[in-house]
Amino acid sequence: MVAGANRRKEDTEMKKADLCVALRGMAAKLDIQWAYAQRLAAEQAAAGALAYNEEGEPLPNSAQLCYAGMTAAFEAMGGEWERNKEGRHWVYLLGASGMAGGR
Repeated sequence: MVAGANRRKEDTEMKKADLCVALRGMAAKLDIQWAYAQRLAAEQAAAGALAYNEEGEPLPNSAQLCYAGMTAAFEAMGGEWERNKEGRHWVYLLGASGMAGGR
């Protein structure tokens, strides 16, 4: 038997307010990871340290791969996300949404 399986449903469900707080945190983490990935790519380009594939396109750096993993995992849970031109993220999951710094 799974540990905690006998808990009452109300005790195990995340309240909507708690979910919104968690989503704002997720949006903030995406903002940070995106900014770091972009900065790292710019630094690598300036230093001439980019690696390229056979088509001449730059390969993603480790921070870009982490960002792609974060968004893919969020989508796998049924979440949706958007990024605006300033790099700010909006995330949506289970009828709740969040944006870093928002309420």
